[in-house]
Amino acid sequence: MTLYYFTKDDSSVSNCKGQCSEIWPTFHADNIITTRGFDKKEFKTIIRDDGQKQTTYKGPPLYYFVKDKQAGDINGQGVNNVWFVLGKKVFEE
Repeated sequence: MTLYYFTKDDSSVSNCKGQCSEIWPTFHADNIITTRGFDKKEFKTIIRDDGQKQTTYKGPPLYYFVKDKQAGDINGQGVNNVWFVLGKKVFEE
């Protein structure tokens, strides 16, 4: 499923809580398998305020979107101009 980041998050801190986290469930994986263009070493795990583990990529926490029903859906892209699909070049400097 598509992974998203939230521009209102701080590096390694999720600001998506309560109702937000119902619409944007957290992503966590202990063993990341990357595709071309992603560096496995850039994925980390944080512990959220609610005690859940969440995977980050280059700092920002990652999420799913409840309206994505099948692989390849990107229904969360650009929602409220603060939710965006994780891309290979998103966090490049």
